[in-house]
Amino acid sequence: MAASENGLVSMDTHEVRFTILLWVTRLGRNALSSLVPPLIPILAVALEYPLWQLGLLVTVFSGGSGVGQAPFGYLSDKYDRRYILPTGLGFAGMSYLLFAAAPRLGALLPPIEAVPFENTFLLMTTAMLFCGLGTSVVHPTLYPMISENIRDQNRGKVLGIFGSAAKVGDASTPVIVG
Repeated sequence: MAASENGLVSMDTHEVRFTILLWVTRLGRNALSSLVPPLIPILAVALEYPLWQLGLLVTVFSGGSGVGQAPFGYLSDKYDRRYILPTGLGFAGMSYLLFAAAPRLGALLPPIEAVPFENTFLLMTTAMLFCGLGTSVVHPTLYPMISENIRDQNRGKVLGIFGSAAKVGDASTPVIVG
């Protein structure tokens, strides 16, 4: 562990590779979470849903993500985080595929009379809930993984990189949708 002239400890190859993986994971999670808001005007025109109704999709995603973090925190302490993290993110990705297919799938299902929303919107809402739950694995798994894989002297640097990935992910999706 060699300190440089300014007192900073350089990162070894394992820490650099882990940090890159961490950065990509966090960027992807935040890109998923910021995908729906820029789509709302497009969906409003294409599906003729009111804006307040489409705004519920963002609320359901965020609610699922918030509710899922506590149980995933418990599971990540009990089971191997290396399996929990990709499973959750894969579940989130599959949920977005369901979201994209909802307009076609919803048209195939018989209407549910007791619910004031169309099947398409119900499928979109379910997909957003599942996506939020899937992405909720990121914080409870990655923070302990940072502690396990990064030396004390480099944790601040890596947490800064972790935070920057979030903002790059947030910023990338509206540009891509635009």
